Amino acid sequence: MLQSPSQGHIILYMPRLKPTLLTFRGNIAVIQPHRALTLGEMASLRNAMSAVIGSDYRRIILDLAEVDVDPVGLGELIMYFAQAMHAGAFIGLMNLTHIVRQLMVI
Repeated sequence: MLQSPSQGHIILYMPRLKPTLLTFRGNIAVIQPHRALTLGEMASLRNAMSAVIGSDYRRIILDLAEVDVDPVGLGELIMYFAQAMHAGAFIGLMNLTHIVRQLMVI
């Protein structure tokens, strides 16, 4: 289970990957990945999402401002939405790039 102060942050480090920042505001977890959501580049985000979805946080915000998403990454996002729904959590997206926004419409 993920333990955190009511307001704080945790940085998940993976070797050779830029860290994913987790920020906590009350019962909301904000996840800020800093790499592409492409095949082979998702380990840090996958670990962060697993930790947060398996915790007591029911509102999860993904800040995708610094992230490129390919079709594999889009599939990963859909998997996170399904896992969150099964756990009774909500995932919101913010700061989508134009390309990511177009992928979400399709």
